[in-house]
Amino acid sequence: MRYSSDHKTKTRARILEQAGLLFRRKGFNSVGIDEIMGAAKLTRGGFYGYFKSKAELFTEIVRDEAGLGRMMRRREGATPAALHSEATETLTGYLDPKNANVIAKECTLASLPSDVTRSNVKSAKDAYTDKILELAQEYDRTRTGNTPKPGSLPSQEALAAVVLSIGGFSIARAMNDDDLSKALLDAARDKTLELIK
Repeated sequence: MRYSSDHKTKTRARILEQAGLLFRRKGFNSVGIDEIMGAAKLTRGGFYGYFKSKAELFTEIVRDEAGLGRMMRRREGATPAALHSEATETLTGYLDPKNANVIAKECTLASLPSDVTRSNVKSAKDAYTDKILELAQEYDRTRTGNTPKPGSLPSQEALAAVVLSIGGFSIARAMNDDDLSKALLDAARDKTLELIK
């Protein structure tokens, strides 16, 4: 059977998509190659034609980083005011309790910090660090209207905004008090927006 020229690319993308969903839902240690390949409707033997190991696949998932960082990088504003307006819209949706299930499936930064730590995969930690830095730089871009210079350390305000937005979501998701969870998310959103103004 002959495959189309983009078959390998599409198959790899399908594995990444299913693995990302599984890792974000169940964690690194609770997901095996058989489960990933089954979710992608492929056989285990085919896995090694795309990835050397589960650790390499996990690193790719972290590096791809679907979620808040990607949403913030997609903003098109050219001034701090326009960027802040778009950030307000993005963070209002991201930190809305009604969207928690969708965000949990999509945001690697919020769903996987403990798994990145427990996996002890250096390349995954490196990728996670890069994505946190990118989000902080987006917050600084919101404040100044300028893209930060490569290698520059983000401002304290940007770093605090990362902690509030990502940490706020992660903490609220673990709580079983809906009113307190909503209050926490509202506070995280408002303080994040204040910090990046």
